[in-house]
Amino acid sequence: MSNSLLRLKQMLLGWGTVGVIYNFSDYL
Repeated sequence: MSNSLLRLKQMLLGWGTVGVIYNFSDYL
């Protein structure tokens, strides 16, 4: 696996968690 691909994956995962947190705060 190339380094840039791993980086992109981590970035997407990070944004995913951020989105989940924002959605949860909206429900609360």
